[in-house]
Amino acid sequence: MKTYEFEHNIPTLEEYKYLCDSVGWTDYMNFDVADTSLKNS
Repeated sequence: MKTYEFEHNIPTLEEYKYLCDSVGWTDYMNFDVADTSLKNS
């Protein structure tokens, strides 16, 4: 199994959506605020 790490890199909104979808979290996420949250993380 491949593993991935983010090192000093915040994902884009599209990457974040893809990551959430890949682990089955899409129905539980509030993507309306995700872009702002990512920019402030």
